[in-house]
Amino acid sequence: VRAALLHPGGPVPSQHRNGRQSHERRYAESTIASDMSKIADSMLQKNFVKFLLTQQDKKSKSVDTSEELDIPFIWNLLQERLGQLVHSKGK
Repeated sequence: VRAALLHPGGPVPSQHRNGRQSHERRYAESTIASDMSKIADSMLQKNFVKFLLTQQDKKSKSVDTSEELDIPFIWNLLQERLGQLVHSKGK
């Protein structure tokens, strides 16, 4: 724009042309960097959600496993065995 104001209708001097190209290149590079950053953020978000879902699945499976076990039965069995062991050592 500045070059057009200085030289309307005429050729743009090379110093202005190079400056404009440099500015356009910086703009293009920053646009590409911004797009790459957005893509990387999106990938990180997706991986984090996948991680959370995996952790939730693991947690729910461990809860399911403990529900499958008869905890009161096992606890009573351990108390009986411990009581037997204590009585046998006391004799």
